[in-house]
Amino acid sequence: MKTVLFANSTWAIPLMLQLHQKEVLKGIVSVANASEANHQINSFARTSNIPIINVIDDQLQTDLKVWLEDISPELAICLTFPFRIPYEILSIP
Repeated sequence: MKTVLFANSTWAIPLMLQLHQKEVLKGIVSVANASEANHQINSFARTSNIPIINVIDDQLQTDLKVWLEDISPELAICLTFPFRIPYEILSIP
């Protein structure tokens, strides 16, 4: 099942690793900040060749929507993501 993970904390790393191991992790959504957790998430995505997008709140209905439509996930998991995800994002088939 093509899965996208919304994450912004080291708490999400065990789940991220498990999804990757099961070969279902097709993308990661994180926030555009310079935290240590974000650095670890970005580093993992880069070395594992997993698409990642780092967003600010204003990009949720624009850049993120286009990015998700390209990936077309079957499942999205939100763990430690700080922004309210708009209906337009949740309703993407």
